[in-house]
Parts: sequence; C-alpha cells; structure tokens
Amino acid sequence: AAPIDPVDLDRARRKLLQADRLLVEPFKARAEEIIVAADLLARPQAAVEADPSIAEASAQAVSMAVRQYLDPAQASVMIIRPGARGSYPKVLVESSGEPVPYTVVSRDFITIPPQPMRVAVPAALPERQTATLSNGLAVVHYQVPGAAMTYVSAASSAGTTSVPAGKEGIAELAAAMAARGAAERDFQTFAKAAKDIDADVSGAADYRAAFVTLAVPAENLAAGVPLLADAVRTPRFDPAAWASLVDETLYDLGRREEDLDDLAQRVAEAQLLVPGPGEPANDRSIASVRGISREETQAFFRSLFAPAGLSFVSVGAMPVAEVAAALETSFGDWQSTAVPLPPRLRPSATFPDGQRVVFVPKPGASQSVVLIATPAPGGEEPRHAEAIAVSRLLGDDFISRINAVIREAKGYSYGTSGEVMDSVDEDSFMAIAAPVERDHTGDALADMLAGYATLLTAPVRPDEVNRTVTDTLTTIAGTAETASALFDAVRDQVGIGSTLEDAQRLRLAVAALDVDGVRAEAAGLAALGRSLIVVVGDPETVLPQLEAMGMAPETIDPGSI
Repeated sequence: AAPIDPVDLDRARRKLLQADRLLVEPFKARAEEIIVAADLLARPQAAVEADPSIAEASAQAVSMAVRQYLDPAQASVMIIRPGARGSYPKVLVESSGEPVPYTVVSRDFITIPPQPMRVAVPAALPERQTATLSNGLAVVHYQVPGAAMTYVSAASSAGTTSVPAGKEGIAELAAAMAARGAAERDFQTFAKAAKDIDADVSGAADYRAAFVTLAVPAENLAAGVPLLADAVRTPRFDPAAWASLVDETLYDLGRREEDLDDLAQRVAEAQLLVPGPGEPANDRSIASVRGISREETQAFFRSLFAPAGLSFVSVGAMPVAEVAAALETSFGDWQSTAVPLPPRLRPSATFPDGQRVVFVPKPGASQSVVLIATPAPGGEEPRHAEAIAVSRLLGDDFISRINAVIREAKGYSYGTSGEVMDSVDEDSFMAIAAPVERDHTGDALADMLAGYATLLTAPVRPDEVNRTVTDTLTTIAGTAETASALFDAVRDQVGIGSTLEDAQRLRLAVAALDVDGVRAEAAGLAALGRSLIVVVGDPETVLPQLEAMGMAPETIDPGSI
C-alpha cells in the first residue's frame, strides 16, 4: 500500500475532530456523551475533549492499523438479494447460532431527586446584528458564542417563483453550478481547495431566494470567503460539470416519483396553486429540466445573483463586524449592471366550489397515500396561528385525532402528518396526509373524513391545545441550540420571503393560544364543502374502494406533474 501522506492525515484528523465537536453541540447529545464518558471512562470531561487517539495518531500508527484491519486477504463479501415485496432476507430474521445465557451484573441505583414544576418561558433568540459593505450589500448575522462552524449565505432576492414558465428547475441548477468550479479552479480543484480548509460551498434555491453557502470553521473564515466570492462572482459553468449536474438532477427527480407522499403533495399544490399567465409551475419536472441549456442557465445566474439584489445571512461565533470585514475583502468592490430578477409571491390556493377527488395511479404500489386539503389562512393573515394548532391536533400530533384512529387503533398507517402552508402569504391551505395500507385505503379515507367532523361534534380540548403550545416552546428552545440549526432556520425563512423574527413572532402567537380561539378556528376548518382529496396508489386495488364510497375520482397522470 502507498504510504500515508501527512497532509492527507492532517486533513482527515481535522475532519474527525470537527465532527466530534459538532456531535456534542446539541444539549441532549452532549448529555448522552457525558453520561457514557462518565460511565466507561470515569472522566465526564472526555465527552467534550479532543479524542487523543485521533489527535495524536501518527502516519506510522495509521499505516499499521490499515495493514491490521483492512487486509484484503481477510475481506469477505455479503450479498443480500431482496425477496418478494414486504418480506425480509433470512439473514435478518433467522438465528445464525445457538443462544448463550449471560449474567447481568447488579449495579447501584441512581436516585434522581424530583424537580419542582416550573412555568415554561419562551427562549430568547440571538440578537439580529446588521452591517453594510462599502458597495451597499447588507449583512444580517446571528452570533452564537463558541460555535465551531461559521455559515454564510449569499442570498438572492428572488427564487424559483421568478423563473420563466417552462424553465422550472433553472434556479436550482444555477445555484448548484456555483460550487462546481469557479474562477481559475475547475470542479475538482475547487472542491479540494474547500476541503483543504475543512469548508464546504454549496448552492440551493427556494421559492423566494436562492443561496450560495459557505460552511467553514470559524478560524478559517478569512480563507473561505474568497472561495464563496469566486462561486458567486465567477462560476465557470464547465460543460462536464454541467452534464454531471443535469444527470444527477434527473436521477433524483426519477427517484422522487417513487415517493408517494411527495407525489401527493405535489399533485395537491399543482391543482390548488395555479400559476398565472407566464408564471412557472410550482415545481420542476424531468421535462422542464431536460429543456434547460447550460448557456441559458449561465445567463440566468447573472440576474439571479446580481449584486443589486444580493444580501448575506450568517451565523457564527464572531460578531457581525468580523463577518462583514471578511466579506468586504472579496465582495466590497463588486459592481454590475445586471438587473436582478423581480421577486414573485406563490399563488394563492384556488379551491373548487364542491369536493374534488383526484386519483394518481401507481400500479403495483404496496401502499397508498391519502391527502385532504382545505382552505386555511396564509402566512400573512390573521388566525394563521390558530390554524396551525388545528392541523396539529387533527393530524400532526402523534396522538392527533386522525392518527389515534388509523394508526394506533386500526393500524392502517405508519402515521399521519398535517401542516398549513406558510409559504403562501394569503388564502393558503391545510393538508392532512397519511400513507396507508392499500387494502384499507377507503377505510382510512373514511376515518380521515370522520376526523374532520369531530372538530364540530367534539370541541377542541385544553390538552390538545397544550400539546401544541408545549411543542412550540420546545421548537423555540431548540432553534438556536446549535449554529447549524439556527442557520437552517434563518435560511428557511429567507427562502419564503420572511425573517427569523417573523417566525419567532408566529411561534410566540402559537404558544399564547387559548382553547376558545382554537375552537373557533377548528369550526371553520371542519368544513369539507370546498376541498381537494388526493389519493395515490394501485388503481386495481384502490379505485374500487373509492367507487364503493360513492366517489368518482378524476385520474391524473403522474408524469404530467
């Protein structure tokens, strides 16, 4: 075997130690690691210290370990061939030896003293810090002392809703190409330059913004920002990198077709969120991606990430002044005549006058998915908080009204979900969905419809509201628990044209809900007179069940979505 390069060893060492450090950022994970370290090593502090076996490992020691544990002559291969759908290979269910009894050593019990009950208080989020570069680019930063990583996104002011009709997917492709070679570095060289400083550069797009993001250890921010600048200012769009990205995208879109939950959601959005003339469809498709060229995507990139429509969002251990100073060196002189894309809202939901049922055939599918959508307040409308509570008690809680029946009592489903689409500002919709056994699709749908009826016949209870309040307080507390979680929360909000502070105000409103307000909203959301029901499944099994319920569903080709 070739000798181990000390540079490669140091890179691997830093990566492992950084991963260990990030592992214990969440409080629960840190507590668990401390317990293990105290139990096994009698040194609880070992949970937050660098592992000496990694920190001190030499190239010689690693080479010896490779020869000892990775000897090809000692390797074996296991091949597992899948059987009939729903069955398990024998290797997973049959014993491979004789059971041997073992003795459990008795241990002293630990008595944990009871803690006094306290009133839950919403956690405070880090303060929003702002700065402006010399060319006017705004920086919004949230400081998390002690964070191992710094996250910085160059965020555009428009996203997937601003692309031309028929070019759905061009924003995602443009953002992703930013990290696939920039300036004088091709894809491979650019990726290595990032890995050499333990950084990552990536691109993504949401409804109202696209992002090129740098994730880098705090001490390497100054070295990482030039890579971010190259990705945003001078992406290469090399033909080979483009072809690879398109192939990966088409592969992912092909696999997505087997995700019935996702398909049901996309069908519902396609029927409800109808674009206007010249506006794009709600989502990209295999056909739309195939119709996008490298040249037009490169031109589109210049408008998507034009400096006049650009800003930065960041999270890290340092104050905003340090982040802005690092960005100033690579972005402060950036000027361009490129006109940024105009931002565009997602369309409001348009419901039929009556109840509409659509069926999406997936021949041979072992499960079905049922989704019920009804009108609900949008993210910018009054009573949105109350609608969130209703969606949770109806279908999103583990012991929600529908889940308690079709999962816990009857076993038709692995579990239900519920949400109110907050990416739609006005006239949105509530969706309750469940993957179910295909032979009980009709039964599950009947039980789901009956669940809506209980919103009128069995008024919302205080404990149902309290579960939502408690979950919301927990979500608030966890938002800034780690730098990565906080950054994801910030970027998610920017992606729908909102802010972290807007999300916090909504969560505080949910946490302050009372049962009377939720009952009033539940009474309105119980109505199914204007609703959309989407069923995805095997036509031979499912359609007769729907017809037996007196339904005459429209069939929609999944390839048309």
